[in-house]
Amino acid sequence: MVQVKVNEGLLEGERVTSDLVGTFYSFKGIPYAAPPIGDLRFKAPQPVKPWSGVLSAKQHGPQCPQYNIISKQLENGSEDCLYLNVYTPNLEPNKPLPVMIWIHGGYFCSGNGNDDVFGPEFLIRHDVILVTLNYRLEVLGFLCLENEDIPGNAGIKDQVAAMKWVKNNISSFGGDPNNITIFVSEKVLPNVETFFTGDITDALKNNVHEGVELIVGFNEDDGAITFALIHDIENTISWANNSEGYFVPTTLGQKYSKDELKEIGSEMKKMYTRGEIVSKNNLSPVANYYGADFYKYEILQFAKQFSVKNKVYFYIFSCFSERNVFAKLFGISSYFTKNVVSHNDDIAYLFPISNINQKIPKTSVSYNLIYRMTSLWTNFAKTGNPTPDTKLGCNWRTFNAKTKSYLNIGNELTRGVAPLREEMEFWEKMYEKSDKLFTTKSS
Repeated sequence: MVQVKVNEGLLEGERVTSDLVGTFYSFKGIPYAAPPIGDLRFKAPQPVKPWSGVLSAKQHGPQCPQYNIISKQLENGSEDCLYLNVYTPNLEPNKPLPVMIWIHGGYFCSGNGNDDVFGPEFLIRHDVILVTLNYRLEVLGFLCLENEDIPGNAGIKDQVAAMKWVKNNISSFGGDPNNITIFVSEKVLPNVETFFTGDITDALKNNVHEGVELIVGFNEDDGAITFALIHDIENTISWANNSEGYFVPTTLGQKYSKDELKEIGSEMKKMYTRGEIVSKNNLSPVANYYGADFYKYEILQFAKQFSVKNKVYFYIFSCFSERNVFAKLFGISSYFTKNVVSHNDDIAYLFPISNINQKIPKTSVSYNLIYRMTSLWTNFAKTGNPTPDTKLGCNWRTFNAKTKSYLNIGNELTRGVAPLREEMEFWEKMYEKSDKLFTTKSS
């Protein structure tokens, strides 16, 4: 019997044996807020009421009802979905363990924190505690009418409530409440793909919090995921070839006249197609454009802003092995002749993803790549520095607007300067040009 006492009562979890980790302790389906049902629907999460007796923590709590963007199927769930999971290698360590809170992605529409994807084995073997969680999605989590009944952003408020619960209770699992790191898979909070340490509630409240270390970056082919969301490829190809407006960045689309947008789109089109025709055999121009529009330019600008008062470690993830499964899962791998390092592929080097049923021998290349990736992430959680020593054979230098240092996390670790220099400088010039157009138009 494995029991811990948290503020609300007793929990009974499980002692688990794994070939990769040995023994660890699992506590699933822990309520971190009151069920958001009835009068609490759409409202900010409320505290959990204490329970009597022992609450079983051996099964995951329900996920929020959702449409699975990978399987393209509706999935059952429950409005009563505010549950988290705690995995610890040691309930009574000599020194409290660093804590890593994983917040799943899914564009606020799908996903959960369950261990069929986000199992703990890769990370907790580095002597950290992993926490995963469910939160409200879609209408239940993000409908906003800006009134008292439906004020909006309930899903983000759920995430903050989970963090506060962890802060107040993690010591019962052997964790250090003063060393908590949040990591996320995509633009979940605060509107960029981030991984940071420090005072988490202040950081969220103030958006950019001085003294918070950050790892931030993108995957080499993030934009390829766009084709998983496009239902008519032929129509997309036609638009890309025949309409300059297709290549107008989303943030500029409502600012300018038709002729001005045509000028901006024409220059973007030249940059990405290089005069080539977009076709089923040549979709890379569109994928690269969307990668910059939806991910890379915005993330890089955020990193520059954040680095003014904080330590930032910037990366490009380009690692490829049999662990890169998401292009196939999204149904887009056949669209490209190259090995695609898709959006989410980095997750497979942080979590086992047991539902892909892939064995990882300790002598394999993948095993070493996983060990290196998880070492970077857990080093950061422990010390605020992903390479605090020479064990990984590379010193990851901090990024700012002047140095522009970054790490390419490929099948080897290589340092670089000015990520995607030509492409990002082009985007900066386009935004400067559009600002001048807008200023002239307004005056």
